[in-house]
Amino acid sequence: MKTLLWLKKTGAAACVIYTVLITGTYLLGAAVDARWLPTPATVLSLLAFSFALAASFSFLFSGLLSAPVRVILHFLAVLAAYIFIFLVWSGYLKDGGSLLTGVLVYVFVYLLIGAAVFLIRRLTGTRENREQAYESIFTADGTQAPRGRRS
Repeated sequence: MKTLLWLKKTGAAACVIYTVLITGTYLLGAAVDARWLPTPATVLSLLAFSFALAASFSFLFSGLLSAPVRVILHFLAVLAAYIFIFLVWSGYLKDGGSLLTGVLVYVFVYLLIGAAVFLIRRLTGTRENREQAYESIFTADGTQAPRGRRS
């Protein structure tokens, strides 16, 4: 049952990621040059990458590891998927220069998206905490109040 729930959540996340990636690719192709419109191979690569990225979210949102370890595991898993899917499978990997360029592009985009997510989470988390009223879990005599009977 747990595996089925994980597959459902991963599939839903992959669909959202794929929709964003394919829409962005088509918009980029329409705005820049018609030669940039995605080919069937690009569409399949984006689909495979979407599923790999969605599966790697299980590292990122796991409560078993510390935050830095989760981010490093997520970074490495997505980097491996990026290199395999976009550079090796798609045939863009010609030499060490193309690998270095691809990895640098990946690192730049990862840092950009990571900074945006961090900033949004930081700003929204602070506001939510400020709006909540403090509720003590202890009674006036210093003992812990029973659940549901906090005053």
